[in-house]
Amino acid sequence: MHLVGITPDEAALLGTRLNLHAANCGCEAGSVVSSLVVVGYAGYLGLARGWPTNWGVRDLLVGVAVLLAAALVGKALGILLARVHLVHELERLLERLEALPGRRAEA
Repeated sequence: MHLVGITPDEAALLGTRLNLHAANCGCEAGSVVSSLVVVGYAGYLGLARGWPTNWGVRDLLVGVAVLLAAALVGKALGILLARVHLVHELERLLERLEALPGRRAEA
């Protein structure tokens, strides 16, 4: 990436950050949320129904449904957060480019 007013090292770093945010699929956030929910649901079942010997098929099916929902919500939040970071990086770049000498702000 070649931008006037930005050193090649800064441009490379900026390009890396932009690509990272643009390519983020939300999988990391989805796995974190899923892990937390699995531990939480297992804890709930352990306290409410006793440890695994008292769990029924319904409890396990509800657990699978909750896990899938948590994974989807976590993935969506991860994608949303990545897009927010991408927009923020682009806004910072635009502000920096507009502040260069000889540039005039356009309305």
